[in-house]
Amino acid sequence: MQSRSVRSAVEMQLDELPDDLAQSPTAASALRLADSIDLGVETYRFQSALVAQLRECMAELREMAPAKVEGDTVDELAEQRTARRKAASAG
Repeated sequence: MQSRSVRSAVEMQLDELPDDLAQSPTAASALRLADSIDLGVETYRFQSALVAQLRECMAELREMAPAKVEGDTVDELAEQRTARRKAASAG
C-alpha cells in the first residue's frame, strides 16, 4: 500500500467542496493542520490533538456543504475544476 500525505488527502476532499468552502479559513486551517501532522515532529499526544482538530475542521466543512445531487451540472463543474487543478499542479 502506497503511503500518501495527509495534506494530499485533505486537498482531495477540499476539491469536492464548493469554492467558498474550499477557500475558507476553516479549509486553510485544515491544510495547516495536515502539514503539521505530515511533519510528525511532535509527540504522539500532540499529534493526536492535531488529528482531532483536523477531523473537526473537515466535519464542519462537510456540514456546511450543500447536499450533493448525483449527475447534475454541479458534479460536472466540480469534475472539470478538479481536472484543471490537477493539471495545474502537475506543471
